Amino acid sequence: MYVLDILKGLKGLSDDLIEEVEPDEWDLKMIAEAENDGTTYTLDEVLKKCDLTYEDLQD
Repeated sequence: MYVLDILKGLKGLSDDLIEEVEPDEWDLKMIAEAENDGTTYTLDEVLKKCDLTYEDLQD
């Protein structure tokens, strides 16, 4: 439920509050490990599982 609370909280954030950065070596390693053991989910999968839509994430 923690992730669901985070997603619901995103609704009030503006784009300029979230800095987009390139993944570093550690990030890439964690992504590769998650992909190898099947623990990655697309945003669409998370939204469906949480019964949310893209509109729910907008202002």
